[in-house]
Amino acid sequence: MIQIVVIDDERDIAEIISERIIHYAAEANEKIETIIYTEGQSFLDDYHALDIHALFLDLDMPNESGFDISKLLRDNNVKLPIVYVTNRNDLMQKAFQYKVLGFVRKNHLDEELSYAIQCVLHEIEMNTKTIIVTSAQKKYKLKICDITYIESENHDVRIHLNNQTDSIRVRETLNAYIENSGFKKFIQISSSCIVNYEYIFSIEKDYIILQNQDVLYISRRKVKSVKERFLFLSRRHFL
Repeated sequence: MIQIVVIDDERDIAEIISERIIHYAAEANEKIETIIYTEGQSFLDDYHALDIHALFLDLDMPNESGFDISKLLRDNNVKLPIVYVTNRNDLMQKAFQYKVLGFVRKNHLDEELSYAIQCVLHEIEMNTKTIIVTSAQKKYKLKICDITYIESENHDVRIHLNNQTDSIRVRETLNAYIENSGFKKFIQISSSCIVNYEYIFSIEKDYIILQNQDVLYISRRKVKSVKERFLFLSRRHFL
């Protein structure tokens, strides 16, 4: 069951969004449950007890704003498709740092909401993709969205996972992952490393900083292409 949370201090807006999500899901033969909150703190109090897959989030709320909630989720390495619901077009630039999926304007719900729901469901599908990898000891089934980066050194390929200190040494080559369609959100920063876009905090002159503060160096030949790819993926995430 897919669980989508809608947070908006205007209850009528939240109910409209919830009803549209359920209607679209029925047409697409998807089983979706929606949960409505009218203020951010209640959601934060309940979050760890939920199994949510996406978030429609009002930006302009008293106390905890949409940005406050997004920051808390990001700081805890929580990866969710987020759509901001707002009339504040001036805040779009700030939203880039949270890698949200996009915006729906409250005064354009009829035109924009259906497409936003479609994009969210596609993103959920991408986030649930898995891959089987083989190490010397056993096979692992990994969610691709949990992989932060994959590196190769002298044919020793290691997969690094979010919230896991130890890497997994695998038998597959790095090219096997580069050529896998499930790794479209990964950026190749050198001949020996690909990085999940979702975990990049910033790109500096010749290195990137991950959200966990790990530093990975970009090969000189790839600095320009890495920055271009990062911008492309950032814009592609916006509805």
